[in-house]
Amino acid sequence: MEHLKIAKVENVLLMKGRRAFLGTLHLTAHQMIFRYAESDDEVWVFYSTIHDIVRHALNAQMQVTLDFRCRNFLFIRLLIQHEAHANDVYDSLTKLIHLDSPDLFYAFHYHLAATFPSNGWAVYDPRAELARQGVTASNPDWRLTDLNLNYQLCGTYPAVLCVPARISDLVLRHAAKHRSKARLPALTFRYRTGATITRCSQPLVGLKQNRSLQDEKLVDTIFATPVDVPDEARRSDGHLIVDARPSANAMANTAKGAGTEIMEYYRNCRKEFMGIDNIHVMRDSLSKMVEVITQAEIEAIPINPALLERSGWLRHIKMLLDGTQVVVDTITSGHHVLVHCSDGWDRTAQLCALAQVCLDPFYRTIRGFEVLIEKDWCAFGHKFADRSGHMSTDYTVTASGATGALLKMQNKILQTVEQREVSPVFHQFLDCVYQLTCAYPTAFEFNEAFLIMLHFHVYSCQYGTFLFNTEQDRVVHKVPDRTHSLWSMVNSAPDETYHNPNYVAPIAPVTLEPLSCKLRRLRYWTGLLNCPSDHLVVDAATMQFEVVPPDAAEPNAATADSSTAAPTAPAPPTSNTSSSRPSSAPSPAAGDDPATAAAATTSSRVVTPTGDMVMSVMDPAPPSSTLSMASGAVVEKVSQLWSRWRLSGPDDESAPPPVADPLGHQELASITVVQPTRGSVARSR
Repeated sequence: MEHLKIAKVENVLLMKGRRAFLGTLHLTAHQMIFRYAESDDEVWVFYSTIHDIVRHALNAQMQVTLDFRCRNFLFIRLLIQHEAHANDVYDSLTKLIHLDSPDLFYAFHYHLAATFPSNGWAVYDPRAELARQGVTASNPDWRLTDLNLNYQLCGTYPAVLCVPARISDLVLRHAAKHRSKARLPALTFRYRTGATITRCSQPLVGLKQNRSLQDEKLVDTIFATPVDVPDEARRSDGHLIVDARPSANAMANTAKGAGTEIMEYYRNCRKEFMGIDNIHVMRDSLSKMVEVITQAEIEAIPINPALLERSGWLRHIKMLLDGTQVVVDTITSGHHVLVHCSDGWDRTAQLCALAQVCLDPFYRTIRGFEVLIEKDWCAFGHKFADRSGHMSTDYTVTASGATGALLKMQNKILQTVEQREVSPVFHQFLDCVYQLTCAYPTAFEFNEAFLIMLHFHVYSCQYGTFLFNTEQDRVVHKVPDRTHSLWSMVNSAPDETYHNPNYVAPIAPVTLEPLSCKLRRLRYWTGLLNCPSDHLVVDAATMQFEVVPPDAAEPNAATADSSTAAPTAPAPPTSNTSSSRPSSAPSPAAGDDPATAAAATTSSRVVTPTGDMVMSVMDPAPPSSTLSMASGAVVEKVSQLWSRWRLSGPDDESAPPPVADPLGHQELASITVVQPTRGSVARSR
């Protein structure tokens, strides 16, 4: 708190489009809070979610403007009356946002009055999960090794590794030397037929065309593992090594001592490049997309689809889905797949996890998805801290006296070098899953609110789940002992909070066909992007925008020639997308008039202040309303009350619904419902 120059500023204007809201700004150790003057409603912004701050010069009204762009796609513009106050706010935030120690993460200071009834740290047990997949003591093909128990073999890998039973630890030690960061091939998923997905990093081939007999033996043994598939069902093209990178990028890495497999040394297999671009291209693509959306919000104009398309975002999503389909097809044809990119913690995690979502219905449940994230993202060393920028934020100065070289120098000094490591890798994974939930509305137990909540908490630093880069880092910092797991909150919430009401649990999951990634349509995830424009849908084949009527059901099932296509159905109602109704609201009958159904549709968005939740609801006719609450676990309660209030007459502004605290948390003492004037935008995150 020594960095806090000012804790409260009154008469601050918050700009949303062309509308201004008067209120008071509060700064705390971990959040910035704007409280509306006309109500008790608040906008909470976690410092860890702020991407950059732009300070403008004094305007004609002698006000200083501060612009905030947040990593959860919230844009805030504040107008502060006094320059001295604005300077104090800016100086305080630049200190509070940039953490110089991981011990300052909010998760280490977030304490509840009552513990969660569910222990999220117990969700994932690697031995139990491998046993579920069929890797048991009676399986002669695979074994667990403690070779990395103290992370001495590979500091970015999990402590428990699953490897072929016929490969000794000595061979593993030598094989690890031939892979970048010692990330040797290890099992992540065994399909019901025995076909497997293993993962690793790029081989250290270099300009001298190095090879490793131990690495070749390890890969050959993996591919020799028996698969229970009839010969007539097998494809003739054999096992597959997936290099997720563009081939040119892989070849360029040979100059750095790495590269890609020399296939003449790897028997009975083939290799395919997936052409997925690196983290820098993805970061730039997201930046361009957000710039288009932010500019439209600032100017209160519709989004320009042509500018949105230039970002290339959905093209990258399609590349990931296409690569996933290659993995899925190979597994179902009775062959093994080894996946890697450069270091094996970004594109590799995306492809492996997405393939498992398609292949195994367990990973399409809430608990299964938690296990998948813990296994393929957290345990296998996706660099959440670096990719999410937990300790790196941009601060940008714009002032009349700072121009040219001086302005560039100021901004260069204020920016951190870690920004080059930031990239929306996990975001892209969630986006791909979102596309699949739209295509298969009955196949997933969780709803869109669940995915948006996951994205937010990657940046909130409120829970220990996504802190640090590796399993080893979390062990060293005693994260399970000192923080709450995100899954504790999720699994303690009412079932309806993140549950998809259209979900149909498979009767015989053992014989269930995998999902196909050959989708007819892709869509911009407007619910996540806080985007006021809906129906931003493109044809997956041509990548051209489609004109979709607002009241259309918008089926997005897999291509008609796919035998795995789910029955066409409307997208599942969620609590945070503009094309759905609250889960507690009655659904129109199948024979209802489309206009009536459209009128009943309510746009609602789940957002997360203090780790907690805020739900914004925007009706086409009644006034906008914002429901503020202090825990994700009360969303369902608020949704019921909101539905009851709407059914009794949403235009009755004199009687907003009461909201109770069902959990008894101290943080939940004040939950309010605010109704801004008709036509205003009540969106906060």
